[in-house]
Amino acid sequence: MSYDYFENIRKKMLKMLKDMMKETDEIDAWFEGLLNDLEASLNPSQLFNERFNEASKGYLTPIISMHDFNNELLITIDLPGSDPNTIDIELLPDKITIDAQIKEEVAKNAFGQAYWAKKINKYKGVYPLPYLIDPKSAKVTKKNGMIIIKVKKSSQ
Repeated sequence: MSYDYFENIRKKMLKMLKDMMKETDEIDAWFEGLLNDLEASLNPSQLFNERFNEASKGYLTPIISMHDFNNELLITIDLPGSDPNTIDIELLPDKITIDAQIKEEVAKNAFGQAYWAKKINKYKGVYPLPYLIDPKSAKVTKKNGMIIIKVKKSSQ
């Protein structure tokens, strides 16, 4: 009887470990992709000008990363300080559109007087996808301003 009890606990612990490792792999892939994307596109003056132009329009472009996993595409979107109730993501076969409100207190703390001058209060972005995908297959996970989307590539 005690063997069954401990075997049951062992199986539960293995399942928990596998679940944690799967989540870690997704975060590792996102982080590696983010670093690669930043390294490839790091041009400080261009980045500053882009962010300044966005801020003058009242929004910021979210940081997004896409990774190819055989028949799936892993999309990670970083929306720090966003209001989770306002996140709107439209996934189409060839692009993804993102809109989200930034919490007012976060924007005030992050941007100080610039917040008052330009009312920086949202994330907004449209991104082409590297592959055609099947939007109906999307699995979305939201955690602390991070959106992780796993979606199958289209067979078309």
